[in-house]
Order: sequence, then C-alpha cells, then structure tokens
Amino acid sequence: MKTSIILVTYNFEKWFNEFFEKIKPILDSREDIELLIVENKSTDRTAEIFRKLLCDDIVNSTPNDIWVSTHLKNTYLYLSSKNTYFAKGNNIGMEKAISNNSEYIFLLNQDAFLREGGLEKIEKFMDENPKCASSQPIIMVKETEKINSSGVSLNYLSIGFCRDFNKEYKQENYKNGENINYAMGAGCMFRVSVLKEVGLFPEEYEMYHEDSQIQLKMKYLGYTVNLINEPLVDHDYKFGPSSGTYKFYFTERNRFWNIITFYKWRTIIAILPMFIMMEGGMIIYSIMTKWFKLKMKSYFDFFKGLPKILKYRKEIQKIRKITDRDLILEMADIIQFDSIKSPLLDMFANGLLKIYYKFLKLIIRW
Repeated sequence: MKTSIILVTYNFEKWFNEFFEKIKPILDSREDIELLIVENKSTDRTAEIFRKLLCDDIVNSTPNDIWVSTHLKNTYLYLSSKNTYFAKGNNIGMEKAISNNSEYIFLLNQDAFLREGGLEKIEKFMDENPKCASSQPIIMVKETEKINSSGVSLNYLSIGFCRDFNKEYKQENYKNGENINYAMGAGCMFRVSVLKEVGLFPEEYEMYHEDSQIQLKMKYLGYTVNLINEPLVDHDYKFGPSSGTYKFYFTERNRFWNIITFYKWRTIIAILPMFIMMEGGMIIYSIMTKWFKLKMKSYFDFFKGLPKILKYRKEIQKIRKITDRDLILEMADIIQFDSIKSPLLDMFANGLLKIYYKFLKLIIRW
C-alpha cells in the first residue's frame, strides 16, 4: 500500500454518515490506499452501525479484537473489546499498516474530514522531502472556516497549543514546508520507515501528547516535521467545557513525562523555577474550574509511571542527534489555551515566560 488511513472511533455515530460520504470517493479513486478502522468500545450505537452497514452482519456476530473485511473498498474493521484510548487504538491500526507494507500512515480523527485531492498533495510533499518524518496540512475549523491548527506549538514547559487557532487563513502567512514543533494528530501523515526506527505511540500516555512524544523522538534522530500550506482537512473542533476536565488531566500528566524524557537533567534544573511558578498558577486555575482533584491525580500518576518513562529517557538520550539548545530555540516562549481568554495570563504569565525564555537562550549551550 502507498498509504493507510487510520480512523479510531469512539461514539462516532453523529459523524458516521458525513465521514463516509467524504472518504468513500477517495477510497474508490485508488487501488493503493486503505482505510483501517479501530472501533474503541463506544457506548453509543457505533459498533452496531459498523456491523450492519459495513459488514452486512447481524448485530452480535462480527468478532472482537481481530481485523475483518468490510464491503467498502480496501476498508478493514477492528472491533476492540475495550476502550484502548487514542494511543493504543492508533497503534493497533499502525501495526496493521506496517504489516501491509504501507509507505505512509495518515491519522484522521473521527470528526475530521479530508478534502478531495488532499491525500495526494500530502503524499507528494512527503515523496519530495525524504527527511520529513511527519507532516500536516492546514486544518480548518469546520463550523467557522477559520484555522484550527497550522501545526502545534510547544512551549519550553512542554505545553502544546494549536498554532494560529481561530485566525483567518491567508496563504501568504505561511511557507510551504516550514518546520513546526509537531503535527496535530487529528490529520497528519507519518513515514513508516521512520516509525520503524522510533517505535509507535507510548501507550502509557493513553491520549494527548502521544503525538508530541513520537515526533520529538523523530526530531532527536535528525528528521523534520513540516507544514503543508494548504487547507486540506476540516475538523468539527470545539475546546471548552464540552471537552471534559479529563483532557486537562491527560495533558498535564503527559507533558511532565515529556519533560523528563527529552531534556538533559541540567535543562530540567534550568527550567525548574519557571515550572514551579506556572504550576502554582495551574493549581489555582484547577481550583477555579473545579478539576483540582484531577490536577493532584496528574502528579500522583506522573510518579507512578516514572519507572517506565525513565526507560524511555535512557533510550532516547542514547540516540539523540540534536542538542537541548536546538530544541529550546524552536519552542514557543508563551502559552495559549483555546478555552482561556485572560488578559492576566497574556500580560503577566506570558510576560514572565518570555523573559525567562530569553534567560534560557543565554545559558543553555548544551
């Protein structure tokens, strides 16, 4: 296969018709692409719909935990017996794609829609740029037709946020192929040969920052992560109370793991004063927004998972080809949360972050 498109579903019922209306012409147009669906034990009617409409099957007869063919062209379904979260769900699909000798893997969220001709444009860029390990196009918010992501920016405290979220798209504002911190998992392409070098998603992360972890590993081996300057994916994206407070828990715990995994110890010591200050602010914010218990849980589970993370650290520090300074220089000096509109955050917290970033650039030479 040239490209395997991986779709991990959870309570997918509301997007089912639109998703397949958009993806079916893409599948019908080519012989060298496939769609691999991992159904992640939804609590709505998703599994039942898949069985009836894709497998022409009675409700309970399609087996769990194995790949089955569907009547759609080059489309295969894996009904998981449990919720494996985003990381392992995608790994199940990626393992299947690798076994099928695919050259590329394209991750597509269940609420994201690939535009006609988009896959070919992404493949063409990857074909022409062999050092590019992963890439993403401009991802648009479906409802507002504004930018969802022009790549994901990563702050030096490992806080990720959608670059240029909610801005109008203007082609002249972006350079095709420009480096980005990492590509958004809602619609990004990976080179399979590089995945074989770095491994798949860390399943301990479950969801959030598994995409930053794997792409930082790619960068540590000297590969690039690049932006394709065309709006090729539409995302039915909302961030706020409807996203659930567990999103904060996963992002907080997992970014702590990233800090331990990728920085040298002296860099961790260098960022520690600002890290402590920002944690104080995050604790206050968690109290105000009623997820304080989950914030405390993120600390507890960070330490609980630390032995495994230290193994990741040992492996990555051995193979790295770039310095901490290389990494720091391309990171963002501010933070931005889609759901937080606070002048105090912009004026005070981001002001301190910018000043401290200048300090880090002066002292980190390793």
